[in-house]
Amino acid sequence: MSKMIFPIITDFDRKLPYFFAGVGCDYEQEKIERPSGHAHYQWIQTRSGEGVLHLRGREYLLKEGSGMFLFPREPHSYHGTRGDWHVDWIIFEG
Repeated sequence: MSKMIFPIITDFDRKLPYFFAGVGCDYEQEKIERPSGHAHYQWIQTRSGEGVLHLRGREYLLKEGSGMFLFPREPHSYHGTRGDWHVDWIIFEG
């Protein structure tokens, strides 16, 4: 069962060395295209299935157990390649 949490970020939170802006577990990942990137750092971990990441003109296969770290505002896209692609993810700042 997919669960996502997006906390309310306060001025106090922004003063911390890092803070979470969102968390997702067992998320069925849809196709994503971000020509301007995402506002936060991202870690996306493949739980099951397979996906592919397009980053800096290269393609990376993401098999079960593998993950990807993306910097803020870094153009990228990703999508599943076989059946359902389930991931766990966090987005954070700091």
